[in-house]
Amino acid sequence: ADGLPLIMCTDCGLRRVVRCKSQHKWSLCQIFYCCPLHKRGGSSCPFWYWKEEYVDFLASRGLLPASANTYTRAGSMMVAESKYGVG
Repeated sequence: ADGLPLIMCTDCGLRRVVRCKSQHKWSLCQIFYCCPLHKRGGSSCPFWYWKEEYVDFLASRGLLPASANTYTRAGSMMVAESKYGVG
């Protein structure tokens, strides 16, 4: 858990976004966020973001709580910063 809010899907509005780890060889264990209906049946919901894109998505819509940690990019990884340092 990284402290990011799991919002209702803004594309279909039917489900809450879920946090997942990639199982693909080329992106093994990278975190992404998607609608549970993404690529399910014939009504595929398009909501799907890598972690850093999800942070940008939340920030651009004012959906990051003021008390949340600040997320910054360190290469291709996201690092959570708090008043106690990186963590």
